[in-house]
Amino acid sequence: SDTIDISSESGFKTIQEYEDSQANLPAVKKDNWIENWSTKQEIRLVDKFKTDSAGAIAGVQKEFVKSLPSLMFISLPFLAFLLQLIYVRRKSISYVDHLLFLLHFYIFSFIISFFFVTALMLTSYDWLGWMGWVATALMVWVNLYPLLAMRNFYNHSWGGVILRYFVFVIGAFLIFFFLFIIYLIISLLRV
Repeated sequence: SDTIDISSESGFKTIQEYEDSQANLPAVKKDNWIENWSTKQEIRLVDKFKTDSAGAIAGVQKEFVKSLPSLMFISLPFLAFLLQLIYVRRKSISYVDHLLFLLHFYIFSFIISFFFVTALMLTSYDWLGWMGWVATALMVWVNLYPLLAMRNFYNHSWGGVILRYFVFVIGAFLIFFFLFIIYLIISLLRV
């Protein structure tokens, strides 16, 4: 069956049961608006996952995929700030320059992603199996390109660029990880 045996941490089975319980409490013991909202969300999610766990999971996935473009957009100022920290000694490069560099890279990444997905889809045809190699080359290129772009844009030696590139990649991973968790929670609450 498509059900999961879970229960609400609050102990209430329905929102109505929770609201009735709150109505019987004196004003000082009632939950504040945050507790009220979160308890209702918890009851609603537990109910949704109990009755249709596969549908609820699919709903979370759909909401998350719909929010990916905004996740990418929201990440821009954080990544630009990260570059600002990495290049703090370069007074001639402003925060806006970092934003423009990242916009350039994002556009490049989206174009390469389009060709990557197309190449992967074409590998399903026997006579186009070699497109797997094209997809691999595109993935290598999309990972090498920022290194080359950073060297060109920031005008550093290879040693300096490689070090800064790895610091940027680690920082970007952490930024995307936290944004991913936030967006996953938001997607869970939207189901």
